[in-house]
Amino acid sequence: MTLVVETLRYGRADELLWHDTGRHVLVLPTGTEGQVSVLGGGSAALWRLLERPRSVRELMAHFTVDGAEPLDMAELVDCLYHLAARGVLDAGPEPS
Repeated sequence: MTLVVETLRYGRADELLWHDTGRHVLVLPTGTEGQVSVLGGGSAALWRLLERPRSVRELMAHFTVDGAEPLDMAELVDCLYHLAARGVLDAGPEPS
């Protein structure tokens, strides 16, 4: 079971292939029998933000500013959980 923890920073895993079509993001872990994940809407926006590792707090701050695609905390955590379960995220502690 993958747990989303507020004190960790989440970023894209190194060993994967992905492509941003502009509307969707296609993600495939390499070296596995995994399936392509098709991310749209808030999930695609989240993926784009994970260009560099970010905390849940940083991600949530982005989605609460005017003009951002709407995503609430439960949706954010759910997206992170599903991406982590598919093996396409790395997580590490926040720098001190």
